[in-house]
Amino acid sequence: MYKIINLNYWFNNKGFTNEDELEKGELSLSFSSLPQKLINFDKNIIYKGIPFKFSQNNSGDNMEMTGQRIYFGETWNIQNIHVLGTSNNGSFCEEVHIYNDFKPLASKSICFSDFIQPFPQFDEEIVIKFPYTHTQNGINDNFSPIIWYTSIDFDKPIQANNLLFEDNPSMHIFCMTIEVKINE
Repeated sequence: MYKIINLNYWFNNKGFTNEDELEKGELSLSFSSLPQKLINFDKNIIYKGIPFKFSQNNSGDNMEMTGQRIYFGETWNIQNIHVLGTSNNGSFCEEVHIYNDFKPLASKSICFSDFIQPFPQFDEEIVIKFPYTHTQNGINDNFSPIIWYTSIDFDKPIQANNLLFEDNPSMHIFCMTIEVKINE
């Protein structure tokens, strides 16, 4: 069973812009962004049979990793944590710490290649490749920015109710879906 995690509470970055608001892009230090009109925020996308939901609020549409702790609201038998994201100003890996309440259970790496790198540096996969990048100066079709898919896999299900991200504001998470094993 898949549980789509609503990350709106933790959004702190604007990675998508419309053409009339290019100056509001925050995906990179040079204020690049992704073309918002090419994403449907109203319905789930399916990648490898896994549902994901892009969303946005007044604070943005993605979570720059700055040490957020994400609570699930209940304890689940977690098989996998599926993530859509990207990095900027380089390719990066950071630890994600999995907890049951405040008891640490595991730490696993999450890695994303740079959003304008054409091929993955790690083992992630291309989910969306945009035909151009938004910059403060307009559309730049010299780069085809990418949102990557990666997952945190467990050898056996782990009972957890929250996770903690490290602090690396160059890593951006747009969507997260937890794969939960249901006891039969």
